[in-house]
Amino acid sequence: EKIDQEIEKAADEILGIPLGVLESTPAQSLVELFTSRNGQIDALKLMVAGSLLDERGRAAFENGRDEMAFLQSQKAASLLITASDSSDDEIRKTAKKRLDSALGYLASFDLPGSMLHDLATHFETIGQFDRAEDFWHSLSQIGESGLDEFYDRMLTLSDEQLTAGNLTREEILEAMRAH
Repeated sequence: EKIDQEIEKAADEILGIPLGVLESTPAQSLVELFTSRNGQIDALKLMVAGSLLDERGRAAFENGRDEMAFLQSQKAASLLITASDSSDDEIRKTAKKRLDSALGYLASFDLPGSMLHDLATHFETIGQFDRAEDFWHSLSQIGESGLDEFYDRMLTLSDEQLTAGNLTREEILEAMRAH
């Protein structure tokens, strides 16, 4: 209960919106809310919003409120993906850490295709190819395309780039044969 009060206070003071509004507003609308008229995204506010929602998701998960945990953690992940594109190193590092936390709670749920796609693209973009492959593979299991194209893109990279992303050319070729 004390954590809920702290989260509510932070939402009001840092974000300037009540916690109920943060929880009930779709992720894309929150991104728009924290975007200036000239198109500049306030990554700090997105990171804070994602972190607060991640905490709410964690608390819900611990209290057996799985549906609320899923909804808050999924929204947190969406906001944190966007925040992790920040040019500010500290925001980017914190957003990535909080994203991992949100994904920990989401691991026990079936994610919708749009979230899987966002995560696959995110991890591919930041060079975590092994994690990207996992999400592209999950997408293929629900009938979505993208895995073959992912492997094609990976084959254009050097062995050093692949190794840095925790994937090897041999793994890719073996997965392509199996798929």
